[in-house]
Amino acid sequence: GGSVIIKSFAADSTAIRGNDRVSLSAEIVNTGDSKATAVKIQLIELDVKCDVPSCDATTTQWGLQSGKKTDSISDLRINQRGEEAIPKQYSWRVQAPQLPVGIVQSYQATARVSFGYSTTTIKQIQLVTLDEYNRLKDKGETLPVTTAQPSNGPLGIDVRVNEPVKIESGSETFMLVVAVTNLAGGNTFLDN
Repeated sequence: GGSVIIKSFAADSTAIRGNDRVSLSAEIVNTGDSKATAVKIQLIELDVKCDVPSCDATTTQWGLQSGKKTDSISDLRINQRGEEAIPKQYSWRVQAPQLPVGIVQSYQATARVSFGYSTTTIKQIQLVTLDEYNRLKDKGETLPVTTAQPSNGPLGIDVRVNEPVKIESGSETFMLVVAVTNLAGGNTFLDN
């Protein structure tokens, strides 16, 4: 399904010495069919656990020079259904820690994006009176089964119902099941 994705995330340099300043940049794009709201980007997991006795917490911390660790980057709209929107850019300027002499350390920076998203599905449901259903059945005829038409979003919604729905006189209710599936592979949560 379509979602807000981090299209690219990179450093302007990958061979870094202690106290070097580095730019990290992320390109975020909405690949779904609906506007993504309250989009936030977060820079996480820059500090590292150095297992050498001469390393302490102050020598393994990156300094954030510009950009916020967590920042709102506004809503991400789409151009047209099924067409990729214009990406948004976000960047941080960080300063590498000064490690003890002779220590070489690999770092892995991680960026996380969160957003609000509304997705829909459309399902036509065949309703028929019980008398009409029995008449069609006796003639060997059936009503066509309809399929759901979901939008392209991070959550899949499927509406399931035993079709056709047979309505008995005086009855105004029938059962349907709404199944929600996480298609994008991220973590979903209900924001109250």
